[in-house]
Amino acid sequence: MDLSDDTSGKLSKKSIELLARPGFSRFAYSAVAVFLALLIGAILIGASGYSVKEAYYNLFMGAFGGVYSLATTVVMSTPLLFTGLAVAFAFQCGLFNVGAEGQLYVGALASAVVPLALGGLPPVLRVTMGLLAGAGAGAAFGFVPGYLKAKLGAHEVITTIMLNYVATFLTTFLVKTYFRDPGPVDQTVLLPLGSRLPELIPGTRVSLGVIIGVLAVALLNQVIRRSVLGYEIQAVGKNPHAAEYGGVRRGECEHENCSSHDDQRSSSRSCRLCGGNGNPVPLHSILLARIRFHRDCGSSHCRRKPVGGDPCGHSFRSTSIGRPVDAALCRDTHGAHDYGAGTCDTVCGCTGSSRYVFQAKEQFRRRRWQGMSGFMDIVFNVNNLAATIRMATPIALAAMGGAFSERSGVVNIGIEGMMLTGAFCGVLGSHLTGSPWLGVLCAVAGGGLVGALLAVFAVRLKADHVVTGVGINILASGATTWLMQVIWKRKGASDLVRGLPTWSVPGLRDIPVLGTILGTHSPLVYISFILIALGWVVMFKTPLGLRIRMTGEHPEAADTVGINVRAVKYFCVILSGCLAGLGGAYLSLAQLNWFSKDMSAGRGYMALAACIFGGWNPIGGLGASFLFSFTDAIQMRMQTAQIPLAVEVIQMIPYILTILILAGAVVKSRPPAALGVHYESGHGKK
Repeated sequence: MDLSDDTSGKLSKKSIELLARPGFSRFAYSAVAVFLALLIGAILIGASGYSVKEAYYNLFMGAFGGVYSLATTVVMSTPLLFTGLAVAFAFQCGLFNVGAEGQLYVGALASAVVPLALGGLPPVLRVTMGLLAGAGAGAAFGFVPGYLKAKLGAHEVITTIMLNYVATFLTTFLVKTYFRDPGPVDQTVLLPLGSRLPELIPGTRVSLGVIIGVLAVALLNQVIRRSVLGYEIQAVGKNPHAAEYGGVRRGECEHENCSSHDDQRSSSRSCRLCGGNGNPVPLHSILLARIRFHRDCGSSHCRRKPVGGDPCGHSFRSTSIGRPVDAALCRDTHGAHDYGAGTCDTVCGCTGSSRYVFQAKEQFRRRRWQGMSGFMDIVFNVNNLAATIRMATPIALAAMGGAFSERSGVVNIGIEGMMLTGAFCGVLGSHLTGSPWLGVLCAVAGGGLVGALLAVFAVRLKADHVVTGVGINILASGATTWLMQVIWKRKGASDLVRGLPTWSVPGLRDIPVLGTILGTHSPLVYISFILIALGWVVMFKTPLGLRIRMTGEHPEAADTVGINVRAVKYFCVILSGCLAGLGGAYLSLAQLNWFSKDMSAGRGYMALAACIFGGWNPIGGLGASFLFSFTDAIQMRMQTAQIPLAVEVIQMIPYILTILILAGAVVKSRPPAALGVHYESGHGKK
């Protein structure tokens, strides 16, 4: 009996030691996560009316059902291998790089263009230079958030996400303008065989990129575990202040790490573009889905409400520099000048024909003045200011929600997902009830529900705030797309629903200029002004606001005086979700009368940037939202005006401005001291 008890005790002790090992714990967590994902997927498939057994059978057979399936799985997992390695390497330094999409684009474009330009070199050199070009382009693009994080403290999640949009428009512009293959599709020229990575197994798509990925894993594992650089990177990631005290230059470590992980990610994209999949896939395969994307439209079709008299709100046309134009078009556009048939130039879009240099100079000066005059008319147009107010409303509401959440100490990266959920729930509520106001209530409830989900993981389960927020954004994007397909039987957009009316304020609408700017808007615009003023009063003039700010600055002191820290955090995060959901309702029920896939289009991240730029103050966030929306309205107007800039270049303006403003704001603003810090009552920070 004693022997049996002793053996049982030994086995129990060994089992506990096995479970306590970090490697086994990670494997167990991953296995449980996969099981839960399959279980939830089965529930959703069954709820959609499909056969769960058939769906999973096709899933597994498509991935592992034969040589071709296995080869395709390996090919598709190769870039994920590089990307996962890159994210893990950066995470060791405490960096969250969400800019994989943007780095993919610039690396893919560089690796697709460079081998074509080096056609006279041997194939080995062309492939090598293509890989290096992709890695270098990704590292250069990653230098911006790395530098802003290391030198200025700008949040790398926001800057990398903004750069994703910049990279999308930039690469699209470059492909369409300089590297386009003649044909109906916007794509680069197909890479010749000598510029692709060789196939490992003939007849399959498995290439040398797989071997490169495995070697990269082994190399970086040794760097992290057995080198001085790896020790410094881990020290900075676990305790940056202690690492800096110990002599590690924190800024250089973060900068080098950011550039290194961008090298790895871009190398993976280069492997694919240079033929890493053994298939001559051009750049359009990853860019085509974004070519016709417009952040304020939310759909591939231009169905916005009028903005300042424009029946469409924006245009997808662009004036190409150097394209032959008609003389009559030049006269209609630039005035009654004696222009002959010519080509658009870089100043005003046309060149006149003249026999004398003096006349040419005079025409140049006149056209330049007209171009500047036209630009100033766009900037200071009354309708443009009215559009600014309309476009700032959802950002300002979400920014106030972010201010409440972060004042309580919870980083809310999930504002984007909350806003998207609110937009969907608003349309669904209006669709089911026929009342747009009930749809607004559904939007607020949906955003609050997502906020509660974030609060449970971030506050109760002490999950990382940034990772949880990004996960919520991904979940919201996928869930709304799936529900849209289930309810309306399509993925792109929902059916039209009853939208909110437009209010015209008596008296105010009759005032010249001011009436045009403020007199006629959706009721949510006026409601948002009231809520923002009320939010400022609550945050800075009431005992509740004092408790919120105390919780975010010093939770131990708040706990000592009897404040329920956890309850305050829950309240603020749920309130943040409700406000973001209200902003989403404005997008789907005021600007549009339907829901479209990912229609928030980065506004949640802009709202978080506005929150930081506004000093975590509702009124400051409103001012920052006006600034962002003003530039956004300008770029929309510029698309419809005769300005010799490509549409994609104009569309980059709001995102670039967001990065610049965020970089300047973090220098002048001080975030709450306990922002992102886990706290357990009676035990202190964790």
